[in-house]
Amino acid sequence: MRRLSRLNAIPMPEELRVAVCAAKALKREALRRQMQYIGSLMREVDADAIRRSLDAIS
Repeated sequence: MRRLSRLNAIPMPEELRVAVCAAKALKREALRRQMQYIGSLMREVDADAIRRSLDAIS
């Protein structure tokens, strides 16, 4: 399964999906800041639902 279609299969807010997609193109320091931003978004999301979706894909 392609990465984008796998990412779209995971239930998450659109803002988080955009942040994850943007992280793919960043270099080291920018990626670190983006990961911190993603972490702050993840505090508001049901991480268990995302984890179950990832487990189902793997």
